[in-house]
Amino acid sequence: MPRHLIRKLTDRFQPAIDRVTGNAAVRRYAPALAEPNLWHLNRRSTARAVALGLFCGLIPGPLQAVAALVGCLVFRANLPLAIVTTFYTNPLTIVPLYLLAYEYGSLFFPDAARLGDGAAAFALPAGAGVGGTLRALIGWAF
Repeated sequence: MPRHLIRKLTDRFQPAIDRVTGNAAVRRYAPALAEPNLWHLNRRSTARAVALGLFCGLIPGPLQAVAALVGCLVFRANLPLAIVTTFYTNPLTIVPLYLLAYEYGSLFFPDAARLGDGAAAFALPAGAGVGGTLRALIGWAF
């Protein structure tokens, strides 16, 4: 696909900075949201956004988008792309992803199943962190 067609497509669906910062609910945060890298697609902000979205995708519930927003503010990544990338976890994929995260965590806590629920509670967050970091590194590299 030619570059100018991709640019037209992204410009059509991406919100204008003035509309976002002019909203009464976010006016207080307008200076932070006015950062150009949060809204423009370039190779650095895009790679950061994909990495943040893949990492934050394993965070439970509605905190995915909030964590992606905070990460974008810190790392100057493309905000819409990071939030969209967090949605790779959906009702169909969340169970296999969390099972895989638990297996990753079991590598760090091998006695989790034998020790009961208390130790198993450490395996899932540790595995989610490891799995999220692996996905983020792969997404950033590609």
